[in-house]
Amino acid sequence: DVTIEIDAITKLIIPEIDDEFAKDMDFENLEEMKAKIGEELKAQVEHSNYEAQNNAIINALFKKKPFKIPPMTLKSIIDDYAASLHIDENHPLYNYYVNEAANYLVRYLIVDSLREKIHIEVSEDMINEFIEHRAILSNSSVAGYKEKNEDYIKSDNFIRDAQDYFLLRKIAETCTFIEPTGETEYPAYEIAPYEPEEEEEQDNQDKPEEQEEPSEENVRKEEQ
Repeated sequence: DVTIEIDAITKLIIPEIDDEFAKDMDFENLEEMKAKIGEELKAQVEHSNYEAQNNAIINALFKKKPFKIPPMTLKSIIDDYAASLHIDENHPLYNYYVNEAANYLVRYLIVDSLREKIHIEVSEDMINEFIEHRAILSNSSVAGYKEKNEDYIKSDNFIRDAQDYFLLRKIAETCTFIEPTGETEYPAYEIAPYEPEEEEEQDNQDKPEEQEEPSEENVRKEEQ
């Protein structure tokens, strides 16, 4: 025989969504809570659309003028991903992160090229706007985002990311975006063949030096 002793029985009680509930959530009343949540959801959709537009610009530029991805740079990014996530090639998500690395590299190379043509000077107001943008995307308050990402905000990478964001937003102002009719189609990336430089140098060292053919002028001098 088996004896089972029950310590307690609990039941989930869902509270009524009313003014009292809103006050418990630090709002004056239910209407204020609804308005605040609505504003936050609207902001999240708006800023998510900004990111979608920026990505659409990158994809459109790549489709218009595709290029091959440098293999060693891609491998370095993939290795960093794998090391930080403690995964290897046998992991079921490995190919997903390979694609993520390719997306990151293509975006970096395209934006780096755009930076040479479009100069963006980031002001203090733009920095604050970018912080707010990142906070909204991470579903966090500005203060909470600053506290959690203090080192990143102080880094050169943050300034560069802010420049890239506003650069793409500037381009977006000149674009017309349409809603996709189906799933988003991302461009197919082609990786350039790996050609190690060391082997090429060694091959060149093994080759005998090519002697220049004597010119007619030198031949005449020798005959004289």
